[in-house]
Amino acid sequence: MRPGSALGIALLVGLSACARVTEVVVTINNVDLEAPTDLRTICIRVTSPADNPSPIYLHSGSPICPPGETANCVGFPISMTLIPGSQRPNDTVRVEVLALPAGEPCNDATPASAAVLSEAAVFTFTDGERQKLDFYLYRQCLKSECPAASVNCGACAAADQTCRSDGTCGALSLVSIDAPADLASPVDIGTLDQSVPNGCPIPQPPAVGPGCTLYQFMNGMPAELMALNMNDITTTYECGMLHLKIPAGTHNFWSVSVDAPRIETKVPSTARYRATTRFHASFNRNEQFAGVYARGGTRYASAHEGFIMDMAYEWWEVFDTVGAGTDAGVDTSRVVYPPSAPSTHTLSIERTSINPDAGISYYNETMTTDLGGLMNQAVSIPANQVIGIEAGNAGMPTSMNAVDIYFEYLLICPQ
Repeated sequence: MRPGSALGIALLVGLSACARVTEVVVTINNVDLEAPTDLRTICIRVTSPADNPSPIYLHSGSPICPPGETANCVGFPISMTLIPGSQRPNDTVRVEVLALPAGEPCNDATPASAAVLSEAAVFTFTDGERQKLDFYLYRQCLKSECPAASVNCGACAAADQTCRSDGTCGALSLVSIDAPADLASPVDIGTLDQSVPNGCPIPQPPAVGPGCTLYQFMNGMPAELMALNMNDITTTYECGMLHLKIPAGTHNFWSVSVDAPRIETKVPSTARYRATTRFHASFNRNEQFAGVYARGGTRYASAHEGFIMDMAYEWWEVFDTVGAGTDAGVDTSRVVYPPSAPSTHTLSIERTSINPDAGISYYNETMTTDLGGLMNQAVSIPANQVIGIEAGNAGMPTSMNAVDIYFEYLLICPQ
């Protein structure tokens, strides 16, 4: 580190747990790449562009561990913590991540074009705040795998951007770390964390046609969406997804109570549409559920995947939180527990007509592990409809177990 540089790679020693900490935790997470086929090493370069383009910190990287190996190699996630220097704490910082093939060195002069995948992000520190910057490496973003229409895919670093799961480039934003730092013991912020994680769910980017709007969660909650009923829900953005930890208890999505956590559009739709979500959850008992819904006024319509008692179900619901008019249905497709329900689910609802009360058909698309259901049920709710995703645990007094769920996206397409 040079005097006056933007950040320090050092040892934090003897700070009290209540001290105001300014830091950015950088993690590089692997989603579905495999060494040594897709990459051999990860090269990390940290620079202060306003000061000097030469790296303040350079991680040349040990080989990435192939499946089943742990000796003399590095596993994901790779992480490091950056703190601002004392003389120029407000300088812009650039973090560049290069996935390099075998035989390609990592040094100051290594061109980003030598990488099979390159990403970068720029930021400035916020005094007294702990923040994180999470990179995710997708196979879809390899230069050899990029969609033909993608611009800079595999080389997003050229625009100081990272690659999303659909192969497009976008800016990566800092996310606040809410938990206070535990600094009672020394913390080595220059050593890379080489632990092997439990692993991220494998994403499957959707086909995004003309006029479609894709909401994803790599950089937190999209501005066009709003979160509801999150008071006791642990909400994080991990693996490029929205991660909800719903505690044991009752989080219902029904006429008697709509207190399940949900995310919905801020602006209602008045046109025909098809809304799709993909999520990952291991449901196992007593009305653990998740799905996609439309709401017109106080009337809801939704398609769910989950458990009722000891059986995995696909079902649709229509209900009103005010007055009469509540109806619901459950299809006949199910599997008996055990085995457990599939862990990856894709559900859709489709608005098929526009009348004073708009008709909607509900049906399940093909699932990664299909329960075999296909539902087409004509119902109606008011025409101005917000669209959302929801998850919860409700209705069965014997358990109401906690739910751990990752939402990949909400995709809304005109019909």
